Amino acid sequence: MKLHTMFFGSALVAAVAIGGCDSSKADLEKTKADLATVTTERDGLKTQLDNATNHEKELTSQVADLNAKLAAAQTEKPAAAKGTEHAQMTQGKKEGAKSGKKTAQSSSHKKG
Repeated sequence: MKLHTMFFGSALVAAVAIGGCDSSKADLEKTKADLATVTTERDGLKTQLDNATNHEKELTSQVADLNAKLAAAQTEKPAAAKGTEHAQMTQGKKEGAKSGKKTAQSSSHKKG
């Protein structure tokens, strides 16, 4: 009887193990398929990230170039503006002097 009970117990354990393997095998296959899907998605996202990182580097370089050009233009502009103001003031003085001469000449013509 002991032998019969041991045999029955062993058979029961084997049946549970075999039955358990069938369900776990299906779970394993499903998990492998999910892993393949997630891996493919991850690789695609990594490629997108690499592309975005490269694009960011290009844009950062362009911003630095534009900032340098802006700074150069701003340093040139005040110097040019000072020169323009000086030219305008000089031109205004010349015109004022000319108009003064005309006024003096016209008044002398009126008298004489």
